[in-house]
Amino acid sequence: MSTTEYVFVRQTQAVSLGNERVMLTAGEAWPATDPVVKANPDAFAPTPTRARSFDAGVVRTFDTERIEQATAAPGERRNTRRK
Repeated sequence: MSTTEYVFVRQTQAVSLGNERVMLTAGEAWPATDPVVKANPDAFAPTPTRARSFDAGVVRTFDTERIEQATAAPGERRNTRRK
């Protein structure tokens, strides 16, 4: 049994693969070994860049890359000053 690793499209865009144009939609999963991924590595992220949630009867989609981490991770130092 083999496991396939996937990468996720960062943003909706068209990319090139030789003479072909391929349309990528934000959040799509692609096999990491796909020729489109290998030709355009900057268009993909190792973790999902979009997520969906159901809240009060509304489905919301949000960009996970734009969510700021509120606290420092272990060993991480925040460079902030008090006013």
